[in-house]
Amino acid sequence: MIDIKVYESKKDALNNISDDINKKISEFKKSNTPLLFLISGGSVLEILDYIKKDFLGDFMTISVLDERFDITNKNNNFTQLSERVIYKAMVFAGVNFIDTSVKYGQTKEELADFFEEELKSWNGKKINGRIIAIFGVGIDGHTSGIMPFFKDEKKFLELFEGDRWVISYDASGKNQYSERVTTTNTFLRRIDEAFVFVIGEEKKMALENMQKNGSVAEVPARILAEINAKVYTNILFKNFEITKEKD
Repeated sequence: MIDIKVYESKKDALNNISDDINKKISEFKKSNTPLLFLISGGSVLEILDYIKKDFLGDFMTISVLDERFDITNKNNNFTQLSERVIYKAMVFAGVNFIDTSVKYGQTKEELADFFEEELKSWNGKKINGRIIAIFGVGIDGHTSGIMPFFKDEKKFLELFEGDRWVISYDASGKNQYSERVTTTNTFLRRIDEAFVFVIGEEKKMALENMQKNGSVAEVPARILAEINAKVYTNILFKNFEITKEKD
């Protein structure tokens, strides 16, 4: 199921998703529970600016959910993460990172192998660890770098429903950033807490479609129903009431 909370403004949605994430991180720090914290790229990275520095620590490992493969690293999601103001505080607090920026001469297939090996290494070492992630949803219903495959469900299943936790693929014709390295649905089902930030009326149809039964290949964000995601949005739906701002 998908738990949707509708707020009057982007600011209210941003405040509430960050409050809930901070509360969750604080709980893990108090219990010294190993935490793998993954975040989508793009506008969702703004949420990082609201993470409280006091809650950071070496119990955390931070990385991205998906990567835009770019040999210049200009459009690379991890590079953009490392440019946020809070990144220096993360380093100072002893936070661990899975750095998915492109190394010299590295292919996207090699980056996918590296990323998967790092995720599996964390999983093997942190037996009692937890995984939380922040997702975005695109106008076309894509999430975590997983694009729709309207006419080729077989290809979608081969890419995102196999044994791999991370794959590389060519999303030409589907997204302006066509070279992708992304976690798969197989990995996403391992996530313990999923927070989803969806802002803007242009995404209303995508948000409506992801709540309907149907092919995940057509609307990849439907995978979020399988991991009990919580959606924070300023898009008002029929039969939904505005969630009041917390005191």
